[in-house]
Amino acid sequence: MNSVKMSFEKNLQTERTLKIQAVNKLSEIMNRRETMRAGHRHDDTLDMRRKEKENRKLQLELRSEKQKLNSTIIKYQREINDMQAVLSDESQVRMELQMALDSKDSDIEQLRCQLTSLSIHSMDSTSISSSNDMDDSGYPDTRLEGWLSLPMKNTKRFGWDRRYVVVSSKKILFYNSDMDREQSNPYMILDIDKLFHVRPVTQTDVYRADTKEIPRIFQILYANEGESKREQEFAVEPPALAGEHSSYVKHKGHEFIPTLYHLPSSCEACTRPLWNVFKPPPALECRRCHTKCHKDHLDRNEEAIAPCRVNYDISTAKDLLLLAGSQEEQQRWVSRLIRRIPRKHPGPASVAQAPEPPSHSSPRLSPGASPGNSPSLSPHRGAIKVQPKNLGGGGGG
Repeated sequence: MNSVKMSFEKNLQTERTLKIQAVNKLSEIMNRRETMRAGHRHDDTLDMRRKEKENRKLQLELRSEKQKLNSTIIKYQREINDMQAVLSDESQVRMELQMALDSKDSDIEQLRCQLTSLSIHSMDSTSISSSNDMDDSGYPDTRLEGWLSLPMKNTKRFGWDRRYVVVSSKKILFYNSDMDREQSNPYMILDIDKLFHVRPVTQTDVYRADTKEIPRIFQILYANEGESKREQEFAVEPPALAGEHSSYVKHKGHEFIPTLYHLPSSCEACTRPLWNVFKPPPALECRRCHTKCHKDHLDRNEEAIAPCRVNYDISTAKDLLLLAGSQEEQQRWVSRLIRRIPRKHPGPASVAQAPEPPSHSSPRLSPGASPGNSPSLSPHRGAIKVQPKNLGGGGGG
């Protein structure tokens, strides 16, 4: 029994020793793992702090670059605005110089006209008689000037502003006063090459005007690019009375505007009266070719209405109303300006390809070929050619 007991105690002691060793080994392993884990955690913390520091540094650099970019954008935007302002000023100065140059060209043309007239008057009686014929076909026809009135810019009240208008062989110049005329300072210039049409107005065009003024009013229709104006004139456009009608009816190329005629007017589709002082019948007028007819012709879709004769694009055209001093003066302005209208409608291609008319060896032009028929016609050349001979003959006498 004792031996068995001692054997068991020995085995128990052995097992206890092994257990203690296993526990110690396990503790050592656990401590080693904790140490490694703490080391990894410390490394992760350092790495995270390093990355946060780099992130803050990059954010500061990004903010700095954004500020530099914004300051650069503001700087260049300011420079662009300054350059645009300078460009606008230079363009305005250039336009004013060009307008002054056109006015000087008109003055030179007038002086050449007077010089040629003096040369012609120094000839014999035959030359003098030919100079008298030039009233219709020579230099005097190339120049027209006088006082006209334009609609006031104030749209609340219809009225007229007097302007001095000079028509040379290539330009129509508008001056605010005699002083501006003497200083060659026009406020508006129209290019004759860009004219579409010149005609007396109807009641539809100037229904706000006094009925007594209608026979003295005429209209100039021209392309947008044919107009040059000073900067102060751009702010407010003159009231385009015909453009106040916002709606129109399209038919056969016409753009009919509903209207009523209280003054004598005739229908171009029938013989019925188109007007009445108190109760005029509903009527239509084309704002392009100004054909007039009863409204019921269009309502019944009758074939009596002829197609529109005007083929220009009204969106690219502008019109100008002018008031003359009398009906005779209005007719004179209209007849003289109609001669200047290009045979082809104004446009870059037609103007660039317009053939140069043959030069004349005599200062007298053919009565059938008015210089107004072609804007590029320059009758001064023919007159200047005979000028040295006339002056030489005068010097010899």
